[in-house]
Amino acid sequence: TFQQSGVLESEATILDFLHRSLPPDTVPVYMGHYKSSQYAAILMEYLEGEDMNQLRDAIIRQGTTTPSRRLHVEDAVYLTADVFLPLLKRMHAVGVVHRDVK
Repeated sequence: TFQQSGVLESEATILDFLHRSLPPDTVPVYMGHYKSSQYAAILMEYLEGEDMNQLRDAIIRQGTTTPSRRLHVEDAVYLTADVFLPLLKRMHAVGVVHRDVK
């Protein structure tokens, strides 16, 4: 099961390492993790802001794309280049390689 796989501890360790290694406000503060026979959770700081769906909806409201589940290529490239690549660069600089970027 997931609770027995060690994934939770591994992810918690990486999150804690990133928080200590990267500039402030780059990743949420790791606060601990919890595991029982039924549940598993990583506890971290709540960061205010928009999720990807809200960002997409804001771009739709600006009229730069049509209402759909997909962004125009130009908008997706902007979000990738402006938001994700700087974070990935910082993560690589401290020795963390991403594996599941969506």
